[in-house]
Amino acid sequence: MTPISKKDSLPLSMHLSQWELRFITGNISKRPWHACCGHVRADYNEKMTDVNIATQMLIGAYQDQYDVAVLVSGDSDLVPPIRHIHDQFPAKRVVVAFPPKRHNQSVRLVAKGSMTIGRKTIIDSQFADTVPSKIGYSLRKPEIWA
Repeated sequence: MTPISKKDSLPLSMHLSQWELRFITGNISKRPWHACCGHVRADYNEKMTDVNIATQMLIGAYQDQYDVAVLVSGDSDLVPPIRHIHDQFPAKRVVVAFPPKRHNQSVRLVAKGSMTIGRKTIIDSQFADTVPSKIGYSLRKPEIWA
């Protein structure tokens, strides 16, 4: 898997900024992976994404920035912050949307609602290759996304 660069994701972020959405990301580290046969390939590993998500969800809850948070993840590391938000703020809801093949029972059990995002939904939700921006110029989908 080759990660999308921040430069390539900028057009999408600019287009989506017209809605009240926030994307919380981490960092991708690249390191060599050595197979027992001697083959070496790049291995990518995300770092701090779950910590950044948990931190922003907690800050948002304490600052009353949302009533419902939709978390797109199946990472069980997010169970403690979800549980804390529901314990401290009973009126707030964290709803989990699991990406394809990322369903997690422990996350589902602490969420106040869950759904699975199917591959067809993702395919049907793609933006056009060119999307107009709020300020009048066209944003183009990076070729790597095709």
